Amino acid sequence: MPERCIDSILLDSITRVSMIGYFVERNDEEKRRDQIKCAFSESKTIGNNKDKPIFAFIHILFPHPPNIFGPNGEAVNSWKSYLIRNMG
Repeated sequence: MPERCIDSILLDSITRVSMIGYFVERNDEEKRRDQIKCAFSESKTIGNNKDKPIFAFIHILFPHPPNIFGPNGEAVNSWKSYLIRNMG
């Protein structure tokens, strides 16, 4: 579940289906993009401080929906898919 900017689940639910919901969703997507980029960036340095090779298993929830990256790694807007999932 994404980090919530609003503590009340009811208020958060109402906000997400209002105009403010668009901006909340964009903020959540950007945080998730940053987390994924960080995971890829940090994975390059996992064995740097070791004398021997290591085995590292890294599981990144990507490219599972909602799709926040396009086929070339660009940021994509999943607002339409969010509405279809939750309102349709």
